Amino acid sequence: MYQPPQQQGVSQIPISPQQPIQKPLPQHYISIQGNPQPIGQQQPQPQQNYIQQPIGGLAPPQQPQPQQPQQLQQPQQLQQTQQPNLQPQQPNLQQQPQIQQPSQPQQPVQSQPQPQQTPSQSSYAPQQQAQQFQEQVDFFLKKLDFNLTDEQGKIILEQCKQKIISFGNTSIAFALKNKFFSHCASYQSTIIQFVRQQSLISREGASAKPVPVTNSVKVTKEFFKEKLNLWKTIIAFFRENLKFFNKWRELVYVVIQNINQTHLIPLEIQNEFFSESFSFLKTIFTYVGVEFPPYQTLREVKLSNTHPSLEFQSFIEPYFGRAVRLSTLLTLSSLSSTARIVGSSISCNQDNMISYTNQLTESPPFLTSNKPLNHKYAIVAQHLFSQSLTLEPIKELLFPHVQSNTLKTKIISIITEAAILKTLQLLNKYPKQSIDNQITSDSWKEWILFSDQFYSLVEGTLIDLEQYIVGLSEKRMNDGDTIKDNMVLYLFTKITNITEVKQLFMQDLQIVNANNFGYLTPIVLSFCNNNEVYTASSQNLSLYFFLLKISKDIPDADIQSYVKRVLDKCQFNHAIFPFYRNWWDVERSKQKQEFITTTEDIRLYSIYCTVIPTDSEAEIIKYYYSNTEQQYYFPGGIKVNGKVKPVSNLILLNMPHRCRKNLLQEFSMLLDKDGLIPPAFLEDYNKLVHYTPSSLLQLPLSYLKRIEKTIPYHTVLELVSHRLFKLLKGNKELPIILKTLQDVQSLKPIQNLQLSKSIDYLILKISNSFGIDILSNKDFLKTLNIGPLLNRRVITTIARLIKIKGISEYSRVQDVPIFIENAYKNYPYMFSKTSLEFFPDFMKAEFEKINHQPIKPPTLQKIQHENQQKLSLFSQGSKLLVQQKQNILQHYQQENNTSLFFCQIFVYILEAKIKNEILMPLVQQLVFVPPGIGNVQITKLTAIFVDFILDEVIANHSQNKADLVKKVSEILCQWIFKYKIFSLNTIILFLLDRDDNIYSYQILDLMLFSSSEIKERVQFFEQKHFRDNVVYKTDDNYFLKNIEFNSLFNDLIPTLTDPTTHSEISFPGAALPIYYSNTISRFIPIMDIMMSKCVELDRKDLLEKLIDQFQVPYRYYHDEKETTIKELLIYYFDSKMFQTSPDSKLLFVKLLNFDNETKFTSYFNQYLKTQKIEEFPNNDNYKDYFRELITPLSDMIDLSNPNVFNSLSLKLEQLFLQEYPNQIENKLSSIIMEILLLPINPNDSVLGITSLLDYYTNIKTNFPNRKEPPSSSMVLSLSIIFAILPPSFHNYLIPKITQDLITEIDLLKLNPPIMKNQYLYGNYSTNVQEKMTVPLEWYIYFIQFYFLYCPLERLLTFKDIIANAKSEVKTVSQYYVLLSIFAPLLPRYGAQTNHLTSIVREILSPLNDADVSNDIESKLLQMDTNWLTNENDIDIDFMNLDDYYDDDDDIFSDNNTSNTNNDEMDFTQGIGHHDSTNIFSNHRNDDIMNDNNSTDENSSFLNKEQKKILLKNDLEIIETITDWIYHLKSLVPFSPFREELYRTVKEFKPNFKKNFKTF
Repeated sequence: MYQPPQQQGVSQIPISPQQPIQKPLPQHYISIQGNPQPIGQQQPQPQQNYIQQPIGGLAPPQQPQPQQPQQLQQPQQLQQTQQPNLQPQQPNLQQQPQIQQPSQPQQPVQSQPQPQQTPSQSSYAPQQQAQQFQEQVDFFLKKLDFNLTDEQGKIILEQCKQKIISFGNTSIAFALKNKFFSHCASYQSTIIQFVRQQSLISREGASAKPVPVTNSVKVTKEFFKEKLNLWKTIIAFFRENLKFFNKWRELVYVVIQNINQTHLIPLEIQNEFFSESFSFLKTIFTYVGVEFPPYQTLREVKLSNTHPSLEFQSFIEPYFGRAVRLSTLLTLSSLSSTARIVGSSISCNQDNMISYTNQLTESPPFLTSNKPLNHKYAIVAQHLFSQSLTLEPIKELLFPHVQSNTLKTKIISIITEAAILKTLQLLNKYPKQSIDNQITSDSWKEWILFSDQFYSLVEGTLIDLEQYIVGLSEKRMNDGDTIKDNMVLYLFTKITNITEVKQLFMQDLQIVNANNFGYLTPIVLSFCNNNEVYTASSQNLSLYFFLLKISKDIPDADIQSYVKRVLDKCQFNHAIFPFYRNWWDVERSKQKQEFITTTEDIRLYSIYCTVIPTDSEAEIIKYYYSNTEQQYYFPGGIKVNGKVKPVSNLILLNMPHRCRKNLLQEFSMLLDKDGLIPPAFLEDYNKLVHYTPSSLLQLPLSYLKRIEKTIPYHTVLELVSHRLFKLLKGNKELPIILKTLQDVQSLKPIQNLQLSKSIDYLILKISNSFGIDILSNKDFLKTLNIGPLLNRRVITTIARLIKIKGISEYSRVQDVPIFIENAYKNYPYMFSKTSLEFFPDFMKAEFEKINHQPIKPPTLQKIQHENQQKLSLFSQGSKLLVQQKQNILQHYQQENNTSLFFCQIFVYILEAKIKNEILMPLVQQLVFVPPGIGNVQITKLTAIFVDFILDEVIANHSQNKADLVKKVSEILCQWIFKYKIFSLNTIILFLLDRDDNIYSYQILDLMLFSSSEIKERVQFFEQKHFRDNVVYKTDDNYFLKNIEFNSLFNDLIPTLTDPTTHSEISFPGAALPIYYSNTISRFIPIMDIMMSKCVELDRKDLLEKLIDQFQVPYRYYHDEKETTIKELLIYYFDSKMFQTSPDSKLLFVKLLNFDNETKFTSYFNQYLKTQKIEEFPNNDNYKDYFRELITPLSDMIDLSNPNVFNSLSLKLEQLFLQEYPNQIENKLSSIIMEILLLPINPNDSVLGITSLLDYYTNIKTNFPNRKEPPSSSMVLSLSIIFAILPPSFHNYLIPKITQDLITEIDLLKLNPPIMKNQYLYGNYSTNVQEKMTVPLEWYIYFIQFYFLYCPLERLLTFKDIIANAKSEVKTVSQYYVLLSIFAPLLPRYGAQTNHLTSIVREILSPLNDADVSNDIESKLLQMDTNWLTNENDIDIDFMNLDDYYDDDDDIFSDNNTSNTNNDEMDFTQGIGHHDSTNIFSNHRNDDIMNDNNSTDENSSFLNKEQKKILLKNDLEIIETITDWIYHLKSLVPFSPFREELYRTVKEFKPNFKKNFKTF
């Protein structure tokens, strides 16, 4: 807390501890620069952070921070041109633009020059000059004491000010001015304290401790008046010098502090003190004007601490209303009622996209004291429980911008309410669920999953357990009964393992409450059910162990007796405990090949582990390492350690959260040991990671950051590459992992070739399918370089992400051009025209700058000549002498001789001058035996080698081309499969990248579809691995099958070839354990790339061969086959192949192993069977078809339907087995897939889908002809579907939706919108059914969410909507429609992009068009002239328009549903209930709007009162537009953007331009 400086003449007054004191002004608020700094120093002004930084950046009072070394502030004009810091920052008062204000509102703004030293002043020694100036100022400050008259005080203050001015515009003067302000603020505060203390002494008499003052004090009314006048002198000085100090924020805090202390001031001067303070506050607000938007002012006022007087509230309310209207403008429509869809299909987080709207006031709009509104958010959170096991979606919804403990408390309350709702839903869905019901039932699995979620919530302190217990006890079942279900006790039994929970109940038990012990404990016990539906083995088992855990460490005999009485009352069977203990002792003593296999034993194990603290996980570890009767060996001869078959999946599913976490931690400990990890444990670890909320996934990922022990490192690579990769894609550490793997490969060459190739495979999978989070990592792409092959994969993946995913905003891709440039510099490569055709435009432009392939000098003749010279080394025919071998090795081990190594060897063999059998053992020596060439170098040499074959050998060699291609493919297959010099993936990728060469794909064709090596492996795989509807995730025998495959086809472990016997020879340290990999499994990512290339090149023949040959392993191995195929169809939807041969898309259906009958609609399944387009519904039936297709998704996210939760279920095993365990995302994916495969052109599809936005007949009601509007869930579903569909749909959608919007905007001329505090649709506490009333509402909703989720490239087409619609925009109300759609989407255009400038220029342009600008001028002129008033009317004040609103006014509404409580202004919670206001309430059928002619004609039907309300509405819109423009100016420092704002404002007409006099 700030302490006033000790000054002579100002007595320090001791404060009585019983007396509430007025808090001195905190340092943070007394001076933006802090306490007076050493003379000559000044606080720098941080740059602005648009979007990331909270609006306005005004923080509530904070404790002073340690002073840091400071620099002189830069001039304002220089600051505006600097780039902002895009890192998120905490709100800070100093982070605001220092905009100088005039001392009077009518004066033009003058920028206060920043202090600079003049040449004459700089000649002084800085220390002497500073000391001299400070002494002169201190001379005046010392004169300020309590004995001054008001006139004396005024003279001293003015003298001090003039002295500081005389010092010139220097940094010293600037610092002294801050000190002067700080002293004055403290001086007025001390006067108030002095007056209050003297008043207290006068009332208490002699008993009060005397207060020392400079002179004797006689407390009279005149004394109080004198001190009040002295205080008023200081306030008057502040009022007259607002511009001089430029500290309006600090002064607001000072005034509010004074107002809140009014009741402590002596009654004799209380009214005058309040009036003066209140008058000063008004002066400050007038001075501030609109330069600082009202939400900033509200932050300083802090409504929760303001004076309760009606006068004060009346003054504040208009500012409050302005902040609410701006908040409404910046907030997405129907925010709190909108369901969230979790999963990879939705890329943008709508809650993170509204960061600045959440900061408009002290509380975000969606967290208020409005209980119905918060209940809405609890329902959203409950909905998320059914979509995701982890808590991340809930945190992203409620926690993205939380910065205060108060908000965290509210959020925890909402999550607690959600947990109560989820518990109640399960209790009603599965009544009387016994703990020993069939553990394979769906009901039990849902309870198990929620119990794990509940455990994580409690463990993560995201739930208020006391609120949960009490709240649940107050609920009732659907039949009206109280809750009596032992599953509730089961939840509490599981969480009592958490130390904090156990301590809570132990403390609770020691509180005697009536005849019970504790307050919470009896409530928990009340959930117990003793009915006969429970079998004896489980009756009250949870109750017993709940009581046992919370009481066993309490020695109190009374508590122990109480526990016994409770158990006796519940007729607890004490024989249960010995029964389970004996069972476990017998079970653990068995020698068994498998760990607990029968369902009954698994049930007993589940109960035992859950309710009894046990060493069950240790027993499982012991089982994993137990010897087996049969010995198994990894390829390479490494003996398998421990069990190979995982334990039953039922055991893992029913294992308590505590046991799972212990096993996960055990895995990290095993990695630090030298032994091999048993395959069974590795597989079970993988499942546990999927089954456990807040799992320890970071442990294996962190292990990848360091390569200390080769075997454990390779084990983790195997696990992550084949089992955890889907989770890795969504992990925020992915960029770090990729960069680490890059460093591991490049900084220190890895000697083990198998390990290096395994790293390559993981990098390949990452680079080929990473998510958008990798683009959000700052500077990541600037330093990424993973080699010639994988850099190209990164570029194509980025292109795909930008085209099909909703990346949040443009700045996320600003480093892409840098990566393209660096990749080309490191490894020059040009993508073909067919590839670039599908790239985003800005990426195409980058390659157009390069626009050439590097020129490569011919090398064939050079190589042939050098080979002839070296031929003498091989004169022994089939053998090499030792000395000759050494000479060859030494020659090629020199770096200068390595680049053409493979080329030279290849030509020897191609020309049959030396046999393969002679050369290849030598090559193996060079490649495999340390110090070999190394895998990274091999990849570079392979690039040279493939280009050499295509550009020179086949093009220039004298042999026949067809024979050459065949010979090349044979040699490559031998080098890959027999000698293992290359990996199949590397050769295939380099050939795929050469799509500019006709021979490249001929070689591919022969290698993949004609070579015996590939055929043998695929045939063996199909015979040994595959059976119907099984993937390798569910195959418990996979490890044994994989050992068999790798033993027969040992492609992954390097070996040497004996040059005499031609047999394989292993060498020490070469082999590492292979748990999951084989040649076929590692080919799957290559298949994804090759399918894309086939579509690009219109090679349907090659695509058919590829799918036919590899469809079985693709279905078996691929983790995300549906996602991959769906994204391929989206990215290449407009390709030549799909346009000329639509049926080619159906080839991909062969790769999907789901049940088409349940996946697709009946219409589409019939089409799949016949493939006859004529049997598909015609245009007349499209609406019915698309309604059947999309309605199931809409129903799943309809939160107004209480039964929606029973239709959704999430089970633990689905998280591991299914690509989309979330039913909602699964349905969304099915809809997208079906639309992509439809034999319908995009235009017809758009017309059919958008028809669902029209009114429709609700066949479920008793009124068959009633037309219903679309539900909000249907509109949301349509917006998301369109956002995911390809650009072709977008190109037809935008004109269609624009025309519909124009039609609705045009109707506004007849039906002006009315701005109120309550709307049937906008207020979520009253609109329980989520019904939208007019098309304009759902078109705004649809367009907003479409542009929120759509890919970046489509954002610019919003300009087309504005350009086409603005010709119909004639009034400010119509303009506001466009603005309300656009404003929430502004963050997606980036903070410093030309796109932002361009789109804002377009949205502001109607304000200067004739019609809109004239309408604005007319409305402002009416306000200025008060033309609506007469002697009996109340004037309409621009800042007090709310006075004219009557909640019961039904002039414009025939169905006004009132809710007094919700309409009441909440001065305790920020923006209160006003956060949900909707700016439009458009009623088509108003009696007063019955003429379809112009607005002028309609106006004749309006009476005077109606005209007032319409004028009020328009003036509020104008006011909000003004605030929005200032809002943009304060947030965006981008110079071109601000210049555009300034240019636009200068062109405003005079009356409107007056609103921007301080701009």
